[in-house]
Amino acid sequence: MNEYGIEGHLRLLNKEYLELDFKHPGEAMYHYLYVRTLAGRHTPAAIQGLNELAAQNPDFAPAHQTLAEIYATETFRDAAKEKLERERYGAICPEGKFRHWLSPWPPPIPVRSPLIQEAERALADGADPERVIALTIQGLQELEWRSQRIRAFDWFTPDAKIADARELREHYWEAWAIEVKSYRKAGDAEKASELLRRMESRAALVKNRPGPEYRTAAEVLASLE
Repeated sequence: MNEYGIEGHLRLLNKEYLELDFKHPGEAMYHYLYVRTLAGRHTPAAIQGLNELAAQNPDFAPAHQTLAEIYATETFRDAAKEKLERERYGAICPEGKFRHWLSPWPPPIPVRSPLIQEAERALADGADPERVIALTIQGLQELEWRSQRIRAFDWFTPDAKIADARELREHYWEAWAIEVKSYRKAGDAEKASELLRRMESRAALVKNRPGPEYRTAAEVLASLE
């Protein structure tokens, strides 16, 4: 994850199972593992593949189990198909369990990192500017990881992804303002000015774009004058 990020990690996972499926033609489990990697990123393709696998191998329980779990999700909910796949799975595995009965699928998104707000309070309380900047950087990294948990998956609607991206950009402006104030407090006018120039360049880029980012940028820049 650290080397490739969530999206890169998922691509590698998909590639690995596709290669295994190719090396084991006709073996249901290997094909299932490959199709299973599509769930969450290309879920309609996963549904199609699982249905085809179940039609060819009606006693292959994992295909019915995963279909039931997909049909139980908010985005791909289909109560009738979920019930049917549950029944098919139960006929094959009477003692079997469904993962989504124990925890929802997809897993809950982590709460937003509070580190940027903590950095702002720390700066106001007279904390060391370097520590404050380190908190903002760590906070942005944690917010980026959280955002990747949303934008990389089709469990989430386009509107949800747009809203998350908008919130993330607002956090960036908030963090940059804290960093400028920290550089000024530390007496590093050069770094403060450099970051301000980058912020002004970013503001100019988004001035005519739809959405509220330019308004946020203008307010933040005005607060730093």
